Amino acid sequence: MITSRVIRADLSTCVDYQLRCYPSGEYDLDFDGLKGPLPTVRGYCDMSTTPPTTIVHVDQEAEYKVQGYYHIRTYEREINYQLPYEVREVIITHT
Repeated sequence: MITSRVIRADLSTCVDYQLRCYPSGEYDLDFDGLKGPLPTVRGYCDMSTTPPTTIVHVDQEAEYKVQGYYHIRTYEREINYQLPYEVREVIITHT
C-alpha cells in the first residue's frame, strides 16, 4: 500500500496549525509557502504557548556528560542543524 502526505498550502507554520486547533505534534512546515524556494521541513509545534513554539532538530541531541572542566564555558561542541541556513533564518525571524 502506498501512502502519501498532502501538504496544504494554508498550513505552513505552527501558527497556522494552532489557529486551526491542531494539537502539539510534528508537522510539515513550509515557511514561505508551497511556491517559495525554501524546502518543506518537518518540525515539532508546541501548542501550549501562544504563539506556538517551533522546534527543529539537530544532529546531536543525546545528553553528553563532560568529564571535568577547568572554567565555566570551556566546553564547546559543534552541532549541525538538518536545515538549510535560509530556513533557519526564517524560523528565527518569523516565529
